[in-house]
Amino acid sequence: MSIQQVSFQECNAQFSKIFERVLKNHEVISVSKEFEQEVVILEAKEYSSLMETLYLLIIR
Repeated sequence: MSIQQVSFQECNAQFSKIFERVLKNHEVISVSKEFEQEVVILEAKEYSSLMETLYLLIIR
């Protein structure tokens, strides 16, 4: 899984396109605003899958 990086300004200007990229291509997008301020956008199904995997790894 590769993470595509975009700036906050780019995300703000093209949010609809970025949203569609995440859903259509199953991309993970990292949005950075300032030094060490980042958020990640990923499809909800992917997030749920990651959380389920993490849960299963922790309870073992």
